[in-house]
Amino acid sequence: MDSNFCSKGEIAKTKQYLLSHQFKSLKKEICQRLIGQRWLRYTGALKNTPNKEGIYVIGVKPATGRVKYLYVGHSVDIHRRLLQHRNQSLKIDLFIQRQYRENGGKNLRVKWEEKKNSKLKEGKYIQCIESIHSNRYKRRYKLRYNLKRGNEGVPDLEAEEMQSACSSLVKRKWRPYDTSIVPETGGIYVIGDNVEQKKIIYDYVGQSNDLHRRLNDHKHSNQQKISRFVKKEFEENGGETLRIKWIETEDHKCEEGIVLECITEEIGYKPRMNVKAGDNC
Repeated sequence: MDSNFCSKGEIAKTKQYLLSHQFKSLKKEICQRLIGQRWLRYTGALKNTPNKEGIYVIGVKPATGRVKYLYVGHSVDIHRRLLQHRNQSLKIDLFIQRQYRENGGKNLRVKWEEKKNSKLKEGKYIQCIESIHSNRYKRRYKLRYNLKRGNEGVPDLEAEEMQSACSSLVKRKWRPYDTSIVPETGGIYVIGDNVEQKKIIYDYVGQSNDLHRRLNDHKHSNQQKISRFVKKEFEENGGETLRIKWIETEDHKCEEGIVLECITEEIGYKPRMNVKAGDNC
């Protein structure tokens, strides 16, 4: 065989070696600077966090020893996202809320790095931080509150489609709560109100295989908080202050949780009557 040519096996091994070393280099580049930054108290940092896109890390300071890394997140507005953690229902949110109840959040720490395309880089930051700490402590290190592994460094077309659906739903015009105009098809819907005669407040994001029937049910049921609210508004003023909008989609059950999370990020607060986080598949 000509010595200038490699076998397929050798080519595969070479590619694997190069990719491995390239990834190790990328990992060091992508999170080394963030790890090297000084931790700030969560409460004090809220005054100084930028309203800019980036990656952030939340940690907790034990009585002795170093700050423990707990969670890596991303947002198009770091400041707003850190505020939201104090009022929402993810596992990290509940931990932060418990810390505030117990000691005013004095043990919580945070640091961040402004970064464009943060959503696509979040997964790499998680891998990077876990890898560096696993090497440091000579055992597997896992970020305790990153239940999902973040977004990968390549576009997720399905996620992008859901993001687009969410943006479309947020921009869609509000309509009166008139179920005669609602189709009998599957989809995701939003209920809002302008009870205070100001801008319309998002009250609830839901899903159904029959939008028409589901929105009708809310007017007569007492099972959910949103249903009791809608029923009361119809009894008192014929639902005059209520508004609705929707999108039709076949995968409504799987998309509900993602659309709820997306809408929360888009509008800056969680719809007040969404007690659960919504469904995901």
